[in-house]
Amino acid sequence: MISLCAINVATASTSKLATVTHNGYAADTTSQQQTRLVIKLGNKNGDEISTTSMNQTVSLVGLLGMPGAKNYIGGANVNIQGSLDGTTWTTVLKTTTETGKYNGFFLVSWTPQTTGVVYVRATYDGDGQYAPTVSNVAKLTVN
Repeated sequence: MISLCAINVATASTSKLATVTHNGYAADTTSQQQTRLVIKLGNKNGDEISTTSMNQTVSLVGLLGMPGAKNYIGGANVNIQGSLDGTTWTTVLKTTTETGKYNGFFLVSWTPQTTGVVYVRATYDGDGQYAPTVSNVAKLTVN
């Protein structure tokens, strides 16, 4: 599993997982602050992966914050969505971002049960203060 201890909060990267920059989108209202959401797929050693085997546990690690700022959003509800074609999305997991030392981060485990290509992303519905956003899309080939 990817250890949150290895994540540098200031840059949302780990020594093994490369940083992905994704600005998501801003809501149409000026009363909400822009947000960004990133997601990575990893193995039990903390390595970023794009291929795995069926029944092998995959770690999904992500960060919710504001673009260009060191302000991360803790206690927020995040949806993990999956797709077989990259266009039709189904929410498969729900999680909450951490508060405290790992503020804004989430970490969930998932075990693919079938082979083929699966696309994974995270979404945040926003609230009165922060705008909704969608993460980058991670592609996983399951053998």
